[in-house]
Amino acid sequence: MLREGRSCLSASPENRRILVISGARGIGKSTVANTIAGEATALGFRVVDLPCLAGLLDEGLLGDLVADDATPTLLVIDDLHLLPAGSRDRLARAVKAAVRTPHVRCIATTVDTVPPPLWREFAFHRVRPLPDDAVRDLLNGTETAVAQRQSIIELSQGNPLVATELARAAPIWHRDPSVGGAMLDRAHLTDTLADIGAFEVAGLDEESRRQILGDALRHIVSREHGGDSVAAHPHGDTVAQLWILASSTAEERISVHLESAVDTRLTPDERLVHRALAARAPDAHLVAALDERAHDLASLQRYRRAVALLCRAAALESDRGRAQALEVRAASMAAFAGFVDLAVSILDRMRPGHPDAAPSETVPARAFADVARGGDPRAAFGVVVQALDRLPDAVAPDVVDQLIGSALAYSALTGDGELVAQALQWAVKYEQHLDPVNVLVARSLGVSGSRVHVRALDSPALLDAVRASLRTGDPWKPVLLQLALPTLLWDPNDSCRLPDALDPVAAGFPAAESLTRLRHLAALAARGQFSAFAEAVSSGLPDGLFDEQEGLLKSSVAAVAGGEKSCTAAESVALGRFDAAYERMRRRDLSAEHCSITPYGPLEILDYVESCLRLRRSDEARTYLDRLRRTRPDFWGARHSALLTAAEAMLVEAGAEALFEASLHELRTVGWCFDAPRVALVYGEWLRRHHRVIESRGRLRYAADQFAELGARTWLRRAEDELRAAGAGPHPREGDAGSGLTGQELRIASLAAAGLTNKEIGEQLYLSARTVGGHLYRVFPKLQITTRSALRDALLRYEGGGR
Repeated sequence: MLREGRSCLSASPENRRILVISGARGIGKSTVANTIAGEATALGFRVVDLPCLAGLLDEGLLGDLVADDATPTLLVIDDLHLLPAGSRDRLARAVKAAVRTPHVRCIATTVDTVPPPLWREFAFHRVRPLPDDAVRDLLNGTETAVAQRQSIIELSQGNPLVATELARAAPIWHRDPSVGGAMLDRAHLTDTLADIGAFEVAGLDEESRRQILGDALRHIVSREHGGDSVAAHPHGDTVAQLWILASSTAEERISVHLESAVDTRLTPDERLVHRALAARAPDAHLVAALDERAHDLASLQRYRRAVALLCRAAALESDRGRAQALEVRAASMAAFAGFVDLAVSILDRMRPGHPDAAPSETVPARAFADVARGGDPRAAFGVVVQALDRLPDAVAPDVVDQLIGSALAYSALTGDGELVAQALQWAVKYEQHLDPVNVLVARSLGVSGSRVHVRALDSPALLDAVRASLRTGDPWKPVLLQLALPTLLWDPNDSCRLPDALDPVAAGFPAAESLTRLRHLAALAARGQFSAFAEAVSSGLPDGLFDEQEGLLKSSVAAVAGGEKSCTAAESVALGRFDAAYERMRRRDLSAEHCSITPYGPLEILDYVESCLRLRRSDEARTYLDRLRRTRPDFWGARHSALLTAAEAMLVEAGAEALFEASLHELRTVGWCFDAPRVALVYGEWLRRHHRVIESRGRLRYAADQFAELGARTWLRRAEDELRAAGAGPHPREGDAGSGLTGQELRIASLAAAGLTNKEIGEQLYLSARTVGGHLYRVFPKLQITTRSALRDALLRYEGGGR
């Protein structure tokens, strides 16, 4: 539109000099006209505003149209539709005569969808409604809830004035979660909307008003149920629709719904919804149809639509028990899909008052809504356990599964071993009827005292059953699965075990999108890709879900990278303040489960043992490691085992070197790029303290190189201090002159020496196989070798100091 305005102002003779801008009230016509007028002023135009009043064509006002001087002039005629038809025709002739003068241009605005007869020869352009994302951005600065914003987006139809005015009135209205719930009455409209709406419909007859009401109702249903029917929304004035909708009676709306229910131009889903909205009494057949369609929509991950149908089915169900079951399903689906405000509105309508008075069936949805909005998982766990305690005999199996899954998820989130044990006891009690998703979680959180055990994630039969269960479309399953298994969030090896089941739901609904994003952030954090992590977190989480979990990730990264001046235990260890680190960790839960809550969690094993050793508390460190061995969960993988091995190496009298080497080899193989230099640092310090100074330099240089590349500044300073203590200068930075390997080259060479192919190395480091090959091409001459098989021995010489 602005491009057309600039074209109108240009001196090119082929461009039209009269531009008519059309659109509904509040759509932004005047804003466009004023913007073009502002640009005209900057170009040296004289801007003449012509108000559409009765005396517009009097002799005194026509002087501006036929000015004798050659000053470039822009005539701006706002609200052309306010003039009578005869006056508009006379004005068209006068404007046409005026623009014959090369220096005159004209812009007019109107709400007419079709230009008046004598204006049709001029350039005619309609202002399009704003897209939903633009309206959502407009509402971000208002005090409206997420569910209210969605209703405003639906009702405003892209009209910025309507969206702004509805946002002002939002505190006094709420949206019915059932289909067609975006209904208003006059009290819900601001004075501005009421005045405009009353003016727009003042001259309409009853048939026209009824047609507009039909347009509005069909548009609401079409928006909610994804239809593109030709009958939806032909009337262009949103304010007129809102006014008539707010002024209509229940009988008028029912009459329109009855007509729409048999309108073949609408989709089957839309006709079913209109039929449901027209129902005056309970209807078992209609309830069954709505329930069946809601199930189909849920399997397609169209949860908002399914929730609306379930709520309407509950309203038409005569049996109170079955109606409540439908509402419970609707609330659960809305909550676990991430439509938290919608879920809470359903729950409050079911049982207003204190949440503790709610029936057990509603607890999973309410507890999850609290956690998703930043609530304490411990409190949610307590509410769930209370619900399990008072669970009635006759309860749907799905409700039991949701309660068990919630208990497992929230206990895992807290990392509290006692809570995990309680949750597992409930899982054992109902193990004969558990969903495969809960079986996987329960087995993964189970404790094994043996080093040799089969992990649940390694069972093909169980994973196949989990995939089949996830395909049913119940949103609680993928959501609680990702919450309950911390390793699925940030262990890149385990997160690849269910990609075909978890990834398809990533684009389906807000909760899955948020958790998938968390999993991505955690993978970046765990791999030490701190710059990419900082860039990723800057965009924010969808719908603000799981802010607490994102906060844990941020604090973990800050502790590793030294990006914030917080007195965390990890920061204290990096600075050598072991007494402060010990005091902080001693007061915390250092259970095996807690070590899996954040990407940095497993490294706390090393931090605590090192702090104990520096403070001459070796017996305390040994007791701690013994407890970890006895209580290690089944979901612990190679990373946890490797770090536990490194911690053991710090305590043993003999065989420490072999343990350190085994730990380093495993960490390099699995690709944890911060863990390897962290172990190399304590290994190098151990070598120096045991008077093997020359050997220590290679390990310390490797640690410093990696810390520098990762941006872990505090840890880099500690590694450089150790290098100086070992008689070596600061480590050479990447890009320095000389034949040393860069951090990336050393990492690739180590993985290649471990037997990984270029493709496998690329998958771990997010590089192409060709890029990996290029790095190895530069590594070989630096190490003075010509074959891949010689890498291992060459790296041992390189890291041992023989550069």
